[in-house]
Amino acid sequence: MNQKGHFMLTHAITADPALEFAEWFGILLPGKTPSDIVNSLNAVIREALKTKDVMAGLASFSMDIEGNSPAEFARQIKIDTERWAAIVKASGFTPLD
Repeated sequence: MNQKGHFMLTHAITADPALEFAEWFGILLPGKTPSDIVNSLNAVIREALKTKDVMAGLASFSMDIEGNSPAEFARQIKIDTERWAAIVKASGFTPLD
């Protein structure tokens, strides 16, 4: 039960595919960053994600490593924004200052 007294069902209970989600992390740059800088930074980050130390560190947090291209990442942000926007709005969520 949450603070407002509403029951919150977990995905394990509902088994509703619409409730599936993945948590991800990424690096964002200002929109007008030149593509050569974006691509260069992306290449360096993807190489770092392949190192034993980074892989072990992320694995210690049970994180799967999946470096992708800037276009793939932009597509994921768009998909998740479209998917969750109405739910977030309906929840009345507002960010903290």
